[in-house]
Amino acid sequence: MFRVKNIPFLLLIITLAACGPMEPAQTPAATEPAVTDIPLSTSTPEPFHLKLGIFGFASDAAFFIAQEEGYFAEQGLEVEFIRQEKAADIFPLLISGQMDVSTVAVMPGMFTAIAHDESMKIVAGKGYFDPEACTYSGLMVSTEMMSSGRLDDPANWVGLKIAEQRGSIIVYAIDLFLQQNGLSVDDVEIVDVPVPSRLDALTNGSIDVAGATEPWITRYTNSGSSVLWQGFNTILPGFPLGMIVYGPTILNDNPDVGQRFMVAFMQGVAQYNEGKTARNVEIISQYTELTTEEIEQICWQVIRPDGEVDIQSVLAFQDWAVANELVEEPVTAEQLYDPSFLEYAREYLP
Repeated sequence: MFRVKNIPFLLLIITLAACGPMEPAQTPAATEPAVTDIPLSTSTPEPFHLKLGIFGFASDAAFFIAQEEGYFAEQGLEVEFIRQEKAADIFPLLISGQMDVSTVAVMPGMFTAIAHDESMKIVAGKGYFDPEACTYSGLMVSTEMMSSGRLDDPANWVGLKIAEQRGSIIVYAIDLFLQQNGLSVDDVEIVDVPVPSRLDALTNGSIDVAGATEPWITRYTNSGSSVLWQGFNTILPGFPLGMIVYGPTILNDNPDVGQRFMVAFMQGVAQYNEGKTARNVEIISQYTELTTEEIEQICWQVIRPDGEVDIQSVLAFQDWAVANELVEEPVTAEQLYDPSFLEYAREYLP
């Protein structure tokens, strides 16, 4: 797993990974008073030290770009990147004020945390599965497995050992994929194998299939011993791969800072969406351990230019998690998502 360099580390990174045009589903209006009612300001913004939780993936590139190109600084924000290791740590840190903003993937714990404390909300998307784009996340198999013919008939998939973390969106995607072929996740064995160990496990036959995201898809493929079997961008079109969550220090205490952060983030997104330019590659290389060659080769996660979140897809995952007893207390769209900061940024930016 690649790592962020030369920034303060408070925590380590989770192994959850984290790629058409699809119109985002209708998003609900925020239940809180819209922060877009605050007049746009032309004055010099008040300085604010903002603590941003990241996972350290290349998919965090819009943050890195906003930092390096001065977009955060233009908004008076001194951003401190805080490296994350465990998904479960994100929400306690937000609630306690040790972090102000964090990136998060859809996971059962997110619904539980927001159900217990509504001072946190999803405010923007940070990537989604685009069915017409390259494959950012999918299932890898050994070249031997692919050539054996076992995968040609879904009836032969029963009993496959698949390496992935239980409750993740990848297991959700696997279940949907299997259901499309007359099976379910109950017909296979989900094995918890660390991401860096999955290639060896595929090669020695201790697992049959491995869930993978970039850069691991490219690394597995380059090894010559594994190939991509199925991409999730066609199984979960429009599904958000990553999102931005604000905690109470922003939502309750400093909504203007939330506006300013969103403006800078969207500027970073716009530059990120210019693609694999020399400048973007340089910035990503600076903040990760990926080589420039890897950055240019891997599939880049797709980020919507408007930053919107397909919240209905998130709720569909929640329904699946409830059915599989991973979530006990479901939440509503209004509890989950506040798009008003995005609305402000769109009004502010040209």
